[in-house]
Amino acid sequence: MSEVERLQMAVMMQAFYWDAPVRENKCGEWWNFLAEKVPQLAASGINSLWLPPFSKAANPTSNGYDPYDYFDLGEFNQKGSVKTLYGNRAELENLIQVMREHEIGAIADMVINHNSGADEEETNPLDGKKRWTRFPQRAESFHATGTLSIRAGMNMR
Repeated sequence: MSEVERLQMAVMMQAFYWDAPVRENKCGEWWNFLAEKVPQLAASGINSLWLPPFSKAANPTSNGYDPYDYFDLGEFNQKGSVKTLYGNRAELENLIQVMREHEIGAIADMVINHNSGADEEETNPLDGKKRWTRFPQRAESFHATGTLSIRAGMNMR
């Protein structure tokens, strides 16, 4: 089958529902659970999986539609746990690797326009208004509180 034919016949599967890990007793293990199912899904003709939001949420049992820290994929002890509801970064990376091995694409559910009150408000330097966007700074990863240069040459802190 050519690539064009394959894409024309592509089948995407939603790999979660609102509280799937809770109801399926897989809290913190969803990425591993899905990774185990990938060979069967590929054999069934699934070409891509729609994955749930993977950032750290406001609490450990949140489904991720209230992101706390976009850059924490289950690596840091924040908001009551290290893992997200779905697992940690290594497990997510493993799931994606297994999906690639079986030629299944990953579709990320991103919720960039949602915030769930971080640790404190900070003033947005562009409009002077207070926003809940301050995340704890860590040397090993970029966070919104760091200084960054934007096209206008303005430094944001």
